Amino acid sequence: METNSTVLYFTCEMADKMNFTTTQEAYLTGKRESEELYRAILEMYKIQTIALEAKHADEIEVCRIEAKLELV
Repeated sequence: METNSTVLYFTCEMADKMNFTTTQEAYLTGKRESEELYRAILEMYKIQTIALEAKHADEIEVCRIEAKLELV
């Protein structure tokens, strides 16, 4: 998790490159971009979790079918 000093450091780096008029503008831009990044990462984790759950359900189904075949 980012600390305020980390956010401030990156905000200052961005301010140097983007020529913001105020430090508040630079801070808010950095905060917004960080939030967008973490939302994208969270969305990727959600998609990955859904895929893993689907794979797990398929594996359970395969095990059930194999168990039934062993009984026959």
